[in-house]
Formats: sequence, C-alpha cells, structure tokens
Amino acid sequence: KGLASADDKTKIAEDAFAYFLKKRHEIELFPGVEDALKALSEKYMLGVLTNGNADIYKLSIGKYFEFSISSLEAQDSKPNKPHFELAKSHLPNLKYSEMLHIGDHQINDIFGAHALGIKVLWFNNMEALWEQDFEKPDQFYDWHSLAKIIEEKYESR
Repeated sequence: KGLASADDKTKIAEDAFAYFLKKRHEIELFPGVEDALKALSEKYMLGVLTNGNADIYKLSIGKYFEFSISSLEAQDSKPNKPHFELAKSHLPNLKYSEMLHIGDHQINDIFGAHALGIKVLWFNNMEALWEQDFEKPDQFYDWHSLAKIIEEKYESR
C-alpha cells in the first residue's frame, strides 16, 4: 500500500522537471544587460551557446538573438567544437577569426572559443584570477560598459 506505480513515478518526475524548467526561466538580469543587448543587436547578429537547459526565447532578452544552440542540439558541451561549429553555420560569411564570443567561464567559454581562433571577451564580474595557461583575454565587469568596449577593442580590428 502507498507505493506509486511506474506511471505515477513518471508523472511525478515529469512534473518536477517542468517545475524546475519554469523556475529556471525566472531570472534576474545583471544591470545593463538589456540595454547592451539591444544596442549590440542593432549592429551585429547575436547568438547564444549554452551548456544549460534554459531557452533564451522564453526570456525577455530572447528577442535580441538570431540563434541559440544548446548542448542537446550540439550533441556535446562547450568547450568542445560542435557548439562553435553550429554557431559558424549561422554565420557562413565569417571566419572564426572574425567572430567574438563573450562568456564567463574560463574553460567552457573562453578556452573553447580561443582554441578555434575566435576572439573572446571574458565577463568577469567576480573579478576572478586568470587561472589558465593561455593569454588572458580582454574582460569586462559590468554590462553597462559592454557596447563601448566592443566598439573600442573590436570594431577597428
């Protein structure tokens, strides 16, 4: 008595995951994110590469992105090539060296893109120490400064 059937357990698991995903999309953006993305999307094609399971298009900022690539779609995780190769497929006229990847994780984001020759910009809001054995990338600490940094550091390159 009192034991759940296999169907009941499946339903409980599905409901729990649906609740998790709902909560996963209840986020508070860093100050300046929306303004930065709006400004950048007016000049550049923006895309998202994620190892996570949030759907950018369920967030208020989704409207600024032309594409989103998840680990599920890539059938792999960053820092491995498939994410970046799929991004490149959305930008067929660009070389890797003409792309800019912005991320916060030293390995998954920065190393993965750097290894392919993609320019990188590190969101280092925690002012973490650089712990990798390759050159420390340009970095930024708050989203209010992002558009200006990109204009100054990358538009003339």
